[in-house]
Amino acid sequence: MGWVGGCHYQLDLSKNAIGASGMQSLASVLAASDCSIRTLGLARCNMREDGCRLIATALSVNRSLQWLNLEKNMMGDRGCFALADALAANDSLLTLELQVSSSYHLALLGGGLIRRLKPRVVWVRRNRNTESQLQAALSSRALCEWQ
Repeated sequence: MGWVGGCHYQLDLSKNAIGASGMQSLASVLAASDCSIRTLGLARCNMREDGCRLIATALSVNRSLQWLNLEKNMMGDRGCFALADALAANDSLLTLELQVSSSYHLALLGGGLIRRLKPRVVWVRRNRNTESQLQAALSSRALCEWQ
C-alpha cells in the first residue's frame, strides 16, 4: 500500500477473496469523484462476472486509475462485455494486466482497447491463446507484451 501526503494511491488486494460485498464497496470507492487510487491489484481475487461488472462500471467513470491487474479471475462473458465498454470510456488507465481463458474473452477486451483513444500497455499472460489470436484481438496502437 502506498501513501503520498496522506492520500492513498496504491492498493493491492491480489490473492484475497474479496466477495460480492467487498467488490461493491471497492467499486463505490473507485467511482467516487475524489478517488485517488492510481494502481489497483485484483489478481487472483476470485472475482466473478458480477464483480467484474461492478468494477467495470466504476472504471468507466474513474479518472485516477492508471494501472490495473485483473489476472486469473473468472470474468465471464457479461463481465468481459462490461469491461470492454469501460475500457473504451476510460481515458486514465495506462496499463492493464490480465489473463483470460478464451480467445473470445480476449477479443471482447481487445475491442474495448481498440475503441480507446490512447491505450498504452497491455500485458497478457498466455493461457490457451496463441500469439496470433492475441495479435488479432489487440489493436496495433497498444504496446502488447505476452509472457
